[in-house]
Amino acid sequence: MYKNNYLHPRTLILIDVIALLLIVSCLLPMPVHAADSTVPSWQGVWQGTIGKSKVMVCLAANGKSAYKYQRHQTDIPLSRHGEEWEESVNGVVSGVWRLSEAQGGSLEGDWQNPQSQRTLPIRLKKIVDADNSVPCETRAYKSGVSGDASAVSVPGTAVTVNAGNAKRPEYAYVVNIGDGTISAYSINSATGALTQVADSQLVAGASSITINPAGTFAYVATTKGDISIYRINPNTGALTQIEGSSVAVGKYPITVTVNPSGNIAYVTSNDSQTISQTILTYSINAKTGALTLIPGSPLMLKEGISSFTINPAGTFAYVATGNTISAYRINVTTGTLLTPVSGSQFMGDAVPGSLAINPAGTFVYVTNINEDSVSTYRINANTGVLTLVKGSPITAGKSPITVTVNPAGTFTYVANMGDNTISAYRITTTGTLTPIAGSPFYVSRQPQSVTISHAGTFLYIANTNNDSVSACRINAVTGTLTEVESSPFSAGYGPQSVTVVQP
Repeated sequence: MYKNNYLHPRTLILIDVIALLLIVSCLLPMPVHAADSTVPSWQGVWQGTIGKSKVMVCLAANGKSAYKYQRHQTDIPLSRHGEEWEESVNGVVSGVWRLSEAQGGSLEGDWQNPQSQRTLPIRLKKIVDADNSVPCETRAYKSGVSGDASAVSVPGTAVTVNAGNAKRPEYAYVVNIGDGTISAYSINSATGALTQVADSQLVAGASSITINPAGTFAYVATTKGDISIYRINPNTGALTQIEGSSVAVGKYPITVTVNPSGNIAYVTSNDSQTISQTILTYSINAKTGALTLIPGSPLMLKEGISSFTINPAGTFAYVATGNTISAYRINVTTGTLLTPVSGSQFMGDAVPGSLAINPAGTFVYVTNINEDSVSTYRINANTGVLTLVKGSPITAGKSPITVTVNPAGTFTYVANMGDNTISAYRITTTGTLTPIAGSPFYVSRQPQSVTISHAGTFLYIANTNNDSVSACRINAVTGTLTEVESSPFSAGYGPQSVTVVQP
C-alpha cells in the first residue's frame, strides 16, 4: 500500500520561524559585559589642581599614565603600585599619589613628597571618559592645560636694551624642593613685581641654586648627588641645561658657592646623613661653565655643614658647622682651602644657620637658630680671625634661618621661619645692628630664604609653607619694608631658596 510522506503545514511554518531566528542570532554582536566591568573608574583624562597648581592628568589601567603642570607642560610619568601611584623625574621618585574612588566625574586624593612627607590635596574633574584605553594620546591631554598667557610671558620692557643708559634686565630664581622645580622670573625694575618666564625647569631633587658673578651660568645642587649646570639667557632669563655637564659630588650636596672672580666653585656635601662632611673645590671653565675637581680636594670635616661663604677679596672662607664657625685661608692662585686660621673654631653654644659678609668684607653676620638671635663678628683682613662685636648677639625673631646684607652695606635682613617674620636692622659704622622701626615685618608662611636686588631696592623672600615668593620695597633711607602690589607671587611646591641675577 502506498504511504504518502508529507509534513503538516503548521510544522513547516514552525521550521521556518526557527530557521529565521537562528539567522538573526548569528548576525547580532556578542555581548562584552565582562570587558566593560574591568575598566576602572579612574581611567581617562582629568583636569584640576595639586595644591594650588593647575594640572592635566591621564590615567590608564594598561599603558602610559602621566601628568603635567600648566607652568612647564612637561610630562611626569606615573606608575601604579597597588593603591598608590608613584611619579618620577629622571628616574627619581618625586611624589606619591593616593586617590579615592572616582564619583560623579570627580577624583580626589592627596600628593606626598617621599622625602619631606609634605602632603597636598588633589582635586580633579574628568574631561575624557574612561572607555578610552590610551588617554595620554588623546587631543584633550596633548593640548595641555589652558591658562593665562600673561602669567608665563616675558614683558617687553624686561628685555629691551636702549643704547647708552638702559638698565640691564634682572631675574630671580627659586628652588622648589617639594616638586623638584626651579621657578624663573623677570623682575620689573620699577615695581619689583615678578613675572614667571615660560620655561621654568624640572630638576629632580633640586635643593639649591647659585649664579656665577657674570650671571652666565647657574649651578644647581640636587639630592641625586650631583651639580647640574645651566646657561642663562641674558635676554629672557631662561635656563638651558648644558648637556653632559652634571658632576657627581657625593650623596647629599648642600650648596655651591662661587668665588668673587668666578673661576672657582666650592661644593659642600654630606656623604651620609650623619658623618663625613666634605668641601670640594672645582675650577670653572669661563666659556662652558664646566667644573673640574682641583687636586687636593676634598677637605673633610667632622660635623654637618649648614652654611659656606667667602669674603669679597676671595682670601678667606667661613663654614658654619655644628655650633661653630671655621675659617680657612684660600690659596688665591689655585683656589684650594689651606689650614684653618688661628683661633678657628669660633662661637660657643649657639647653632649657626646662615652666614653673610658685608660688601666691604669687614663683618660677618650669623643667625643663631636655637637662640633666636643674630651675631656680628669683625673680620681681620690679614688673618681672617673673627672677633665678636660688642653688643652682639642681638635679638631676632623665632628660629632665624637666613641672613642677607644690602649692596650698600647699610641694612641687614633676617628670615625668621618660626614666626613668619623678617627682622630688619641698620648697620652702624662699628658693625653692630640696630632694629629698624616697625621690625619685625610679617610676610607669609615660613620664610626660608631672603635675597636683595642688585640695586638694593627690593627684598625677595621664599615662603616654604605658602608656595610663594614675597617681594618688598626697601626704603633707601630707613630700611623699612613695604610689600609690593600683587605680592606674594606663585612658586612651585616648597620654595626653599631664592637668588637674583643681572647678566
